[in-house]
Amino acid sequence: MIRIQAPPRYIQGKNALDELGQLVKDFGDNFLILSGNTALKMKKDDIEKGFKEAGINCTFERFTGEITYAEIDRVADIIRKGNFNGIIGLGGGKVLDTAKTAAAKTNIPVIISPTIASSDAPCSAVAVIYDEKGNVCGFEFFKSNPDLVLVDSQMIANAPVHTLVAGIGDALATYFEARVGYEEHKKNVVGSYISQTGYGLAKLCYETLKRDALKAVQAVELNVVTQALENVIEANTYLSGIGFENGGVSCAHSIQDALTAIPECHEFLHGHRVAFGTVALLVLQDKSEEELEDVLKLCTDVGLPVTLKQLGLTEDVERKIKEVVNIAYVPEGESSVYNIPEGTTLDDIYAAILMADKIGQEYLDKIGK
Repeated sequence: MIRIQAPPRYIQGKNALDELGQLVKDFGDNFLILSGNTALKMKKDDIEKGFKEAGINCTFERFTGEITYAEIDRVADIIRKGNFNGIIGLGGGKVLDTAKTAAAKTNIPVIISPTIASSDAPCSAVAVIYDEKGNVCGFEFFKSNPDLVLVDSQMIANAPVHTLVAGIGDALATYFEARVGYEEHKKNVVGSYISQTGYGLAKLCYETLKRDALKAVQAVELNVVTQALENVIEANTYLSGIGFENGGVSCAHSIQDALTAIPECHEFLHGHRVAFGTVALLVLQDKSEEELEDVLKLCTDVGLPVTLKQLGLTEDVERKIKEVVNIAYVPEGESSVYNIPEGTTLDDIYAAILMADKIGQEYLDKIGK
């Protein structure tokens, strides 16, 4: 049996946030908008104007900066006390995951509007929870995807370039991780065997990045919206979000989760760590030099790390990578590391990470970076 799931509505376009009030009024008339600082500064007045014109109410609440269980409970209490009948997450991935989790706790609709294209979190029915130190400490899985995902392409174009690059890194893993599950006949994030749809969307995601990633980064450097940028926003947000959920994940994400326990890696975004994990996955599977070089080229073209040094890890590397492997490789059912070929061991993953680092450095030396 297969299962395919996705948000009921996905809307993307330049200045789409100006229509937020009109687009959400079918879901309620009193919304809490959980927002990051940048979105508050840039769009608060326009959004309030749009809600007034739509004849519905909105109240802004500032996100504290980390998605912890304490922050989720705080937002859920605000929802209950304010009698809000919908919540809008406006900002980066942690804002969005907090909004999704608080909505699930209070049983109200959730609308997601990412202001950066840094991950595939917006469309998914899963949230990653961190502790106060920034370490991954849990996951929340929801019965359904967000009711609406609204992406303002101009907001993405105005965001820092490194956020789009991180999203490319996260999206890069989608096809390669889905392929593992598809070939090994394993189950995906929603507990289903992988459908042709899930696998096909994951593959389209990678093809889009190969064609348009560099051009999209160049557009954001100029703060302009181009077709290449629209394509990559769609790949980072929708194709990757639906692709990973219906296609499954593997050790690229397990390695990223474990790397959050290494203090030197904290300054990097999720997608930066996932990109290196993708290289390690290809090494683990002994994929062709041609495919590996394609991935290394894409990463270096847009500025994604392909070595541990580029992730800040330069001292006591072998001991720290053993820690990473022990964190990533946990009992079956608790880690995505098991969506890999049967018989894979801790030693195999340890060797793949070190070899990925070596191959990445050799590639950088070859191209003079």
